[in-house]
Amino acid sequence: MNDPAKTDAGELDVFDEAADWFLRLEENSDDAHLLKEFSNWLELSPNHRQAWEKTCRGWSVFGAVEPAMRSQWENAGQATAPQRRAMRRFSMPRRTFSRFALGGATLAVLCLVAMSIPDMAVRLEADYRTSNGESLTVTLADGSTAVLAPKSALAVNYHQGQRDVAVLAGEVFFDVIKDEARPFVVDVGDVKVEVLGTAFDVGMSDSATIVALARGSVKASLRDDPSATQILVPGERVTVDGATKRMSKQAVSVDEIGAWRRGELYVVDETIAEVVEKIGRYHSAWISVPDRSLANSKVTGFYNLNEPDQALEALVTPYGGKIRSISGSVRIVSRF
Repeated sequence: MNDPAKTDAGELDVFDEAADWFLRLEENSDDAHLLKEFSNWLELSPNHRQAWEKTCRGWSVFGAVEPAMRSQWENAGQATAPQRRAMRRFSMPRRTFSRFALGGATLAVLCLVAMSIPDMAVRLEADYRTSNGESLTVTLADGSTAVLAPKSALAVNYHQGQRDVAVLAGEVFFDVIKDEARPFVVDVGDVKVEVLGTAFDVGMSDSATIVALARGSVKASLRDDPSATQILVPGERVTVDGATKRMSKQAVSVDEIGAWRRGELYVVDETIAEVVEKIGRYHSAWISVPDRSLANSKVTGFYNLNEPDQALEALVTPYGGKIRSISGSVRIVSRF
């Protein structure tokens, strides 16, 4: 099977570049020009992002345990060029390991921050945004309200005859004032939501976009295919798969819609990876689930967002998962 993160110059090149960026960012994490260069590199190709995420995951896993092949990277200076490239592909560079004891928390933060650098454009575009553990209630110009969940971003564009908003990241609960002369339109992920007066929740993640209706009526359609449309009534939600763009409708309890505003998270048939992403918005640590079989396991349940570590334990323990804390700034979820 072909590795998805290959370049024309050779399958190891992009991993070499990712490892080099890791070290450069560690040494110069406050260099704004360097961060801008890194952002440009990361956005050049999906292969770059994949290589970077694997580099960070590799550091997390190796940082959590004693490296099994310490002698190979300790003697990296004596290896041949091809051997050094191979070691860089399948392990972390020697300097990274040697610095782990002194700067584990710093490296964790760098992984978290640098993996968020593609969101810099989102931050620049947003009129309102929140960070981890922070929510925000905004009263819009027409009296409608928007409640932003942690790690969310919202852009507002009210103009003559139109009320347009865009959820750029995370999750937002809207309570919209009815104005038939000015429709309220929300762009979120691949979906356009049109309403008059209603209360509803919209959220986006790497894997899906979800619209759930608490009151009133909304029309949700694919932005690139308006013929793909769902009309929702209270107690319904529509999910759009991020990969296939397939729309599916489910019944949910109205009380569960926007329950995150009370510190409650209800999930139905979602993957552990998706739930970890949601819990992670309420946690100060960077959370990684390198075990893909565990990450892809489906769950249904209720979790207390006010106690994110307990929520993680409750989420993964039934599946044999364990939470390992590193320097207080990293949580690794695995079965070993």
